[in-house]
Amino acid sequence: MGAGQRRIDLLVPADELARRKPAKAPDRRLAGVLARYAALVGPASAGAVLKTPGKEGTI
Repeated sequence: MGAGQRRIDLLVPADELARRKPAKAPDRRLAGVLARYAALVGPASAGAVLKTPGKEGTI
């Protein structure tokens, strides 16, 4: 380990890890208003700009 890096090792029982592990990944589908918002707004990395349907490429 380099300078300024710290490390801590923990011994966690297997039953504790199993208890904390999620049983199933949550459903990520969007519905309602949030789905409409996602369809009309671009990605956050592009500034989340509102897209007007049928007017692609225009201001």
